[in-house]
Amino acid sequence: MSASFLARASLALFVFACSTTLFASTTHAQRGLSFAVGGGISADPDGGVITFDAPFGVTDRVSVGPLVHIVLDGDLTITAATAHLRIGVGSIGPIRPFLSGGLGVAHSSLDVGSRDLEDTSFMLNVGLGAELPLAGAYSLRTSGLVNVVPDGVPGDEFFFTWEILALKYTF
Repeated sequence: MSASFLARASLALFVFACSTTLFASTTHAQRGLSFAVGGGISADPDGGVITFDAPFGVTDRVSVGPLVHIVLDGDLTITAATAHLRIGVGSIGPIRPFLSGGLGVAHSSLDVGSRDLEDTSFMLNVGLGAELPLAGAYSLRTSGLVNVVPDGVPGDEFFFTWEILALKYTF
């Protein structure tokens, strides 16, 4: 890992920690099925992130479901899908943070001239975040994930994704 990556990752984690305080929730995972779509950034590769997930609130603090995030960085695209778990941890006033993690696969595609290099491999991710409930069944969320991909993603075995903002609807 380069010093540049560590500096960017440290800055991203600092900004994430600050945003967690701003986008906090008064409830954890709501019971029942939800759908969320969000956007953010990634570090190493440096690019944009689009997220989709459908968490099912098993209890007030635990949700499980699929999470897909797509990292777009010029000629590199990473599509990652995991079975994801979120667990609410305590509260600080209205702030309701959560821990999260998932297991799944990551598919990377790198355009090199007239040919594409592609690979699919196992992926593990861990992270944290927070939600802010809005009117009705809507809420805003922010979260960060450290993604571990032992093989397949060009460049590094790790990449960081920060979902800056996601809109979630609970049915």
